[in-house]
Amino acid sequence: MYRFILFLSSSLASYDSEKILFCRNLECLYTGERVCGVREEGDGFRLKVFEDECHLLRYGCNVTEDQAYGVINMEYCSNALPNNSLNELHIKQLTVDNHQCDVNLMCNNTEICAIREEGEGYRVKRFPNRCELNKHNCNNNKKYTETELFICESAHIEKQIKDIDKRKNQINDIVNRENEINDIKNLVIINGGMLGTDNVNESIDSFFAATHVFDLPVKEMDPFNTRRRLIKNAGPVKIFVPLIMIPKEKKNDTYHRPTLSTCYHTCPTKCPDTYAPVCGVAGIMAREPALMFKNHCFMDVAQCKMFWENKSSTSHSSSYIESSFLFCMGDEMNALYRFLPAIRTLQRMGRLKKKGKFRLKMKNFRFISEFRSGRPNFMG
Repeated sequence: MYRFILFLSSSLASYDSEKILFCRNLECLYTGERVCGVREEGDGFRLKVFEDECHLLRYGCNVTEDQAYGVINMEYCSNALPNNSLNELHIKQLTVDNHQCDVNLMCNNTEICAIREEGEGYRVKRFPNRCELNKHNCNNNKKYTETELFICESAHIEKQIKDIDKRKNQINDIVNRENEINDIKNLVIINGGMLGTDNVNESIDSFFAATHVFDLPVKEMDPFNTRRRLIKNAGPVKIFVPLIMIPKEKKNDTYHRPTLSTCYHTCPTKCPDTYAPVCGVAGIMAREPALMFKNHCFMDVAQCKMFWENKSSTSHSSSYIESSFLFCMGDEMNALYRFLPAIRTLQRMGRLKKKGKFRLKMKNFRFISEFRSGRPNFMG
């Protein structure tokens, strides 16, 4: 019996010396690979997450053998330690170290997570390293205690989720407002300067007071089209034209028939005094001339008047269609427009080049006589 006790004491002394030598030479470098530690406690086991395996060994160097942890699969800690759980024993052990102000600590760039009680819950905070945590605790009454890093990460994720939900609600409000605006019928955008006044509210009131058709939506034509140079020289940059919408049920009564081939609305009885000139062409085979109208409404009135009064043989088969300003600038352009079917026929027959272009130089629209004289060269 005596020999066995002597052998056991010599073995423990040898083990302690090896442990002291091992712990003295242990240097940990942060790897970021967390490990799960386990130890037997009472009738069960206690789990703890360490920054890496080296920190698990260093922890074992500072405690007795029965308090040290062994390495186990990380799945056990992931399942047993939810994001909102805390290792109470670890907090108690670190509280003493975190609240000592006269201790020289080795500072590094390892970020840590700290926690303190606040009301019925907890407040967590990140620190660049343990030195910053110790400095904060020494200068403030509300002490933080180091805890597992994943607790701060989980709290940060929950805050991000709340922020995302808040942003989603804001986006939904914006989308709902846009849908409400899109559901408005006959929405018109008015350029106040075009109506001769800088008061936008008065401009809108005067525009709607003179609107000739109540159920006719209009849209604004931007200048970025083939007519932008012509519009720049001849008229306003902002032009309002009817937005052609084909109704489900087409009416063929007296007030709808004249505009069935163009706008599908009733003939206007009153037009606004808005200067938005359009060029109306009655058609290739029509006997009616191409004319410039003050705005689209006046062109519709002319279309209805031409249909009802039946003053020409083509009044029922023709309809004014908004076309390029070129076709309203004189007889030369009108003759060219009438000659286009013959040009297309000659191109299909191979007598004229299909890619030929007609060029006509003009300075401005003040005088028709400033057009270049001579027959046009249709070959380009």
